[in-house]
Amino acid sequence: SKLTNLGHLEMTWRSRVHFHPLLVRILHKSRLRYYGKPEKKVDMPYQAYFEVADGSGMMSMVLWNSLCPKWYHSMKVGTVLLLAKYAIKTSYPFKTKATPGDSQMKRFATIEISLNVRDPPTEISIIPEEMVKPEWGLPEVKYRFITRSELDDLPHNYSCDVIGLVTFVGRAERARKREHSEDFWLYRWAHAIDGTSDQPFILELFATSQPDVFERIHPSIHL
Repeated sequence: SKLTNLGHLEMTWRSRVHFHPLLVRILHKSRLRYYGKPEKKVDMPYQAYFEVADGSGMMSMVLWNSLCPKWYHSMKVGTVLLLAKYAIKTSYPFKTKATPGDSQMKRFATIEISLNVRDPPTEISIIPEEMVKPEWGLPEVKYRFITRSELDDLPHNYSCDVIGLVTFVGRAERARKREHSEDFWLYRWAHAIDGTSDQPFILELFATSQPDVFERIHPSIHL
């Protein structure tokens, strides 16, 4: 079916009730928020904010209520979504918005995409990464931060980014680059924690392009 993009939505949303499907990539994901109150009769009062982008720019997207337990854990940073029968709402003006990883990316801040089970009932499809086509022009994710609690469930050789408080730094060691070679790699081991697990990140750090940073790594710094 015919697709639209975020830039076109911002220009035309006031004159439309129904919108063409969107293809977007998730660039940022918030924590799941519970907003239930005794006087409000909502079965599943949950909400989650995302920042999504296509070739035209970046916009906030809100996942509401019973869609949260169904979709929240499947929607990860980097996931590509096909959205149909969504709603467009005026953005909440006081929400802190994530900064785009690309400083050249346009930010559409006046409206947001609303995904709900009714009014209208949103249709969500996750596009597998191997089916994503370059001609769609979707931006790449600059960083893919994961927590220590997520680490054990990731596949071997998964590429990701981490941040944590350094708790241990080993001595600098050397390893030959090749057998019988006179060239060596300089490396050290470090542990870092992020508060999501009792186990630390165990990091093997090499002094390659940043030897000055390598020398300054010590316990109590963030890495």
